[in-house]
Formats: sequence, C-alpha cells, structure tokens
Amino acid sequence: MVELDAGGLAMGVMTTAQWREAVAGTVGDWAEARVIEDGQEISHSGRLYQDYMAWMEEQRMLGRRASRVVWGKRMGAAYTRIRSSGTYKYVGIRLRQESDPPVVAEIQAPEI
Repeated sequence: MVELDAGGLAMGVMTTAQWREAVAGTVGDWAEARVIEDGQEISHSGRLYQDYMAWMEEQRMLGRRASRVVWGKRMGAAYTRIRSSGTYKYVGIRLRQESDPPVVAEIQAPEI
C-alpha cells in the first residue's frame, strides 16, 4: 500500500494499483485540458512535461504527479512520438493557447 501526502493534504491509503491508476489518470486529464491536436506541429517532450508539472501544481495535485518516465509512456501510447537529436518529440500536438477554442466541457449552454 502507498500512503500519499501532497503538501499536507492527506490522500489516504491506496493500493499500489490504485495509486498507479490515479497517477496515470492525471496525464490524460492534463492532456484533455492543455493539449490540442494540430497535424502541423511537433512539440518537444520537455516543454510538454514542464507544462504538465505546472498544471499539476495549479490543480494542487503535486503528490499525484507522474514521473517523467511514466508520463512519457502514457504520452507515447496516446500520441506519435519520435526521437530526434537525442530528445523525444510528439507529432501532431501542441499546447493549447488562449486563442484556441475552449475545451468542450468549458462551453456554456445558453440560458433558456
């Protein structure tokens, strides 16, 4: 069992499998919130991971963050990854910008 305590926030006691699932889920949650598919883009893994870490801090979930290795495995399973000049890059994705349309969950339905 793994007991997590992130910044004084007790996460309770979880089995190792539950902890791994929780950590893996944070990568998908981050990608849904901060990554947009764009066939013309190639994004450096370091920049993407840096944004993931910042997002985890904003969400106050640093105790559940994925290591760079786990993050890379999850990203490699979801997106096309290439290795160039000794670094990993992801093809067809980029970080969301303020000028991009909002995430579908953020779209407000008109009041009737």
